[in-house]
Amino acid sequence: MASGLLNMMLAMGLVVFFLLFPEKIQLFLIFNIKTLNIDTVKIIGSGLFSLIMLLIQIVILIIIYRRSKDPENYHLNFFGKKVFHNGLVKSLEVTVFLACAPCFLFSGAYFAAKIITNFFGN
Repeated sequence: MASGLLNMMLAMGLVVFFLLFPEKIQLFLIFNIKTLNIDTVKIIGSGLFSLIMLLIQIVILIIIYRRSKDPENYHLNFFGKKVFHNGLVKSLEVTVFLACAPCFLFSGAYFAAKIITNFFGN
């Protein structure tokens, strides 16, 4: 909680500072804001967003896979097959996985379409 409060206070202080002294912004930036291409920022942002969504899904699958290998989460039936218990997959994991799927697909499709049109288009 203290870290979040500190981050908010720091952000508000920087906003006030740059509103009072706008000429100081160039000292803190690597690039010039006036020459910034917003389409490039959108492409990079959608690529990073889709990568983060994919990583979240991969981490959830790895957690479920590791949990499935733990003997506490299954028993063997009469024929020697594994029967998994109900608590193997948590409802929060399913919800997060299903919520990340359309976000990954939409942002990934936008990223791929923009990359294709920028590099292979006119």
